[in-house]
Amino acid sequence: MKTVLIQLVILALTAVPALAGPGGKESRQGQKEEFKAHREQQRSENQAFRQSIQDLSPQERAKAIADHRSTQYQENKTFRGQKYQEHKARLQEKLAGNEKLTDAQRQDILNHYEQQYQENTSFRDQQHQENMSFLNSIAGNSGLTPEQIKDQMRAHFQAQRQENQTYRKQQREENKSRRGQMRSEFKNRNQNSEPQL
Repeated sequence: MKTVLIQLVILALTAVPALAGPGGKESRQGQKEEFKAHREQQRSENQAFRQSIQDLSPQERAKAIADHRSTQYQENKTFRGQKYQEHKARLQEKLAGNEKLTDAQRQDILNHYEQQYQENTSFRDQQHQENMSFLNSIAGNSGLTPEQIKDQMRAHFQAQRQENQTYRKQQREENKSRRGQMRSEFKNRNQNSEPQL
């Protein structure tokens, strides 16, 4: 799930067309490496954590998992916030140097970028709350067998994976439509500004 969320963030951060050009690809590659290192660190933490909870009862395990997920969620939120600020600063610098864009277009791009970040943050917050409610309900239900808990967890996270895929697809379509709209506006503006012979 965290991989999906991180991929979602990467998609949102790389979707802005204004980053194309010199340095854009290298910048995105460096950012991908940072996200990859962060994911790898959390994977190793998760492996150690799973080893540490093997002797717990299913309900205690569910409670420990909920606490661990909350901690990692906060770490991820902080990490994504830092990356967002860094990326936004680079975007503003790149937009300021682009002579072809009007001030209104620059602001529109920044507003869209901010809006997507807020939407993505809200989506992740909602999913985190769903996860916490689900894990707390399992922790509070002592009548479930370990196999039932495993099945319920698998079903819950599979459904959430589908939600993530749908959400990412919607974001990609919005960004594609937006890029097309901006390109056509730019083309129309350039055609209208050319002197007629």
